[in-house]
Amino acid sequence: MRYVLMLILFFISNYAHSQTTYIKTNCYEGYIFPKEHAIWGIPPENNRYTLNAYEIIQAEKILADSINSNRLVQKQVQWNECPINKKTLKKYIRQYIGYKNERGEIVISINLYKNKKISKEMYMEDIIFISDGEFNYWSLLINISTKQLSDMRINGVG
Repeated sequence: MRYVLMLILFFISNYAHSQTTYIKTNCYEGYIFPKEHAIWGIPPENNRYTLNAYEIIQAEKILADSINSNRLVQKQVQWNECPINKKTLKKYIRQYIGYKNERGEIVISINLYKNKKISKEMYMEDIIFISDGEFNYWSLLINISTKQLSDMRINGVG
């Protein structure tokens, strides 16, 4: 009986440890995926990293400070105005995945979604991939150590 109880406690602790964390402020809301979480059924890589709230705050500051830079505005030239800017950022729900690069720097992959039809459970369960949708779905990388935003991808025109 003792072994069964220990086994149950082991599975419960592992299940609780691999849960996504919900974070919300006045400026953003999102879900942090722990390093143990399998994405699209693929086991986590060795370089995955579980982010904390402070690192999310840092990433969001870098995002807000970088969003109106000339380089990022140029990525949005296919539209008459820049749909992604400091004012529109809070309309997006995020999914955060942490990694450590070969230099040991923390890199955060952020997916942003502006879709009221996606349920909270879907955001928590797995990374949501949408191939079209224009500026309603986009992604980027933020290196916390270098304070740089890179690899910004706005989904294709549907």
